[in-house]
Amino acid sequence: MNAAQRPPDPTWISYVAAADLAGVSHTTILNAIRRGELGHRPTIGRRLSVNRASVVEWTAGRARAAEDAAERARERALAHADTLPPASDHDWLTGPQAAEVLGVTKKRVSQLVQADLLPHVRKGRRTWFGTSDATSSRLSRPRAASGFTGMISPEAIRVPLGSPRTVQSA
Repeated sequence: MNAAQRPPDPTWISYVAAADLAGVSHTTILNAIRRGELGHRPTIGRRLSVNRASVVEWTAGRARAAEDAAERARERALAHADTLPPASDHDWLTGPQAAEVLGVTKKRVSQLVQADLLPHVRKGRRTWFGTSDATSSRLSRPRAASGFTGMISPEAIRVPLGSPRTVQSA
């Protein structure tokens, strides 16, 4: 009886059949073989045979690992429940969101909180701002009485051609 007439051995399957059995790509199977996670036998020609039992065990292990990861994610979410906004009838903003609404930087929002000029609620490590407080406050850094905006107009800088760059007073 030659190899073509021999019935297939159910213990060994092709890596493509292993991918179908595990529900992954054939590249994932090849990588698992390279890492030593799946049993295989020496190749005959260009065909790679994988042990069916090791594929079933490997697939079950991957499913258990995914369930464990999901459980750890749920535990982390419960541990960080203090990062959720306070329970109330308000809509709440985080610091960066309040900064955007107020038109100031996040640093300025922190300064306003430290100076107790912006109503806020601390919950855990987070600071929450009510939307009505943030929109009604419109607090920003006070401007100088002279009207100085911090910008230099192009007319204030005159550079004669052919000379080093100098700033001349107007």
